[in-house]
Amino acid sequence: MVRIGRPITVDRMYKVVSWAPVIKEARTTPHPEPSSCTQTFIHPKEISMNVRQWLAAALLMLTSSLSWAQADTVVYHVSDAEAQALGALRNVRNHLDTDPAAKIIVVTHAQGVDFLMEGAKDKAGNPYAALVSALKSRGVAFEVCEITLKNRNLKKEQFIQEADFTPSGVVRLAKLQHQGYAYIRP
Repeated sequence: MVRIGRPITVDRMYKVVSWAPVIKEARTTPHPEPSSCTQTFIHPKEISMNVRQWLAAALLMLTSSLSWAQADTVVYHVSDAEAQALGALRNVRNHLDTDPAAKIIVVTHAQGVDFLMEGAKDKAGNPYAALVSALKSRGVAFEVCEITLKNRNLKKEQFIQEADFTPSGVVRLAKLQHQGYAYIRP
């Protein structure tokens, strides 16, 4: 028997018609009169079913709230600085403005490495370095493909200090995606 607080309204088949947060009494006897629906007779099997449903709902809410609590992990792929760099930097900034806890990595290769070079400017003549530096201070990582360096005869010293290097941009993209990073190509 369970005996707690306010009544629960039930119908003749032991179904809860209206819910109250507490149970007065649980018995195995049938409900005496359909007209007196304010009495509290609930079959024990129904109580255990309600408890199981409540526990399942609580577990579902807990796991869904944990997934929302985790920070986004995102990799932005830039392979053409002229066409993608400015848009990518804006997207990353907007992403962080909306979700400051996001972990973002920008992986560059081919012509995409150009905006991370010393003195690089956009079409309007504005240097990329200030935007990159501001995003780096917010936790964004910028990675340059070393295969691109070799193929284009570039040196690490030609890049801004915020740039990190990875042996292969394409392999790095694949590994990050395998680790669960969302892939975005602006």
